[in-house]
Amino acid sequence: MKRLVASFTNPSPGWIRKEYTAIMKLVDDRIRRTRVVKYLSANFLRAFYGAGIAGKRGDFGAFMSGLVRAASIFESIMPEVAKALEELPRREKAHRFFLRNLGHGGVSAFALTEPTAGSDSGGVKTMAVLKTAMLSPLPDGRYVYSPTGELDKCKRFLIDADRIEFSRDGMVYRAPDDALCPIRYDRYDYATDEGVRTYEHQGTVCEFHDIGQVRATSTGPMFEYYSLTGAKMWITNGSLATQFCLYAQTPEGVTGFMVDRHAEGLKVGADEHKTGQRGSPTNEISLDNVRVPREAVIGYEGHGQVNALETLNVGRCGLAAVAGALAASSSPRRLRASRRR
Repeated sequence: MKRLVASFTNPSPGWIRKEYTAIMKLVDDRIRRTRVVKYLSANFLRAFYGAGIAGKRGDFGAFMSGLVRAASIFESIMPEVAKALEELPRREKAHRFFLRNLGHGGVSAFALTEPTAGSDSGGVKTMAVLKTAMLSPLPDGRYVYSPTGELDKCKRFLIDADRIEFSRDGMVYRAPDDALCPIRYDRYDYATDEGVRTYEHQGTVCEFHDIGQVRATSTGPMFEYYSLTGAKMWITNGSLATQFCLYAQTPEGVTGFMVDRHAEGLKVGADEHKTGQRGSPTNEISLDNVRVPREAVIGYEGHGQVNALETLNVGRCGLAAVAGALAASSSPRRLRASRRR
């Protein structure tokens, strides 16, 4: 592409057309027909194919400017694409963990709407900021760290998500000595959303605040997480949920997160008083510096609005099918009742 841009100083239309066609075949095969890279390269694809459209209509000036812009974008996004591809296996593990939690008795709730929003697709103002914390391993399998950087004033404990397993009785943690320690919730108060989860190792009760993947770095183990602050309204099954699909703003745009109900700083409000739909509770959620592991992003940063609306579309199709089936099944009964009258 650099060679093609450089040729604009002494252009040969036939050669440029041939080179652009060859590059377009590579872009089609290696970017446009992929799922991950295509999304991450959206701005590049827009500029590159826009240049081609301009060239076809004979606007050589727009073709050149578009291709120069595409080349510049390509150089800038490649490091980000490489990072995203490196992160992909971690996110696959986090999605699998989320689903296995559901499969062992968990309940998920969908949290998009904000208190200031007039609809499901209204503005998302809950903010998410990426942070890091260095970890120190403990003999019982936990890691100790401080979100504030002051370990003597603010100490928190994390367990490695990669050492979590699921048994018939639920979630267990594999300690360094390979002992399987059941996760316990008796010190967590769901009415106030305060307290901690625990497991017992060699006769000692081990409290912890976070479950996340431990990242190895040259300076030692590290925990990368997003800190979420904001609020959500009208959350169906909020008080019953053990985990949330929750949306917040990152620098890239609206982003979806898989959030643990037990995360410190997350509080579920009282059940709303409703005149109907009492089969499921509806609640408000408040978030005050809630830590969500970086790998717990749904898809990719900035893709949350599309993801959320796709989810709502699927749900609405299901509701329409159920309503149609109920109407169809009730029609014969209504007809028989009318005849009896």
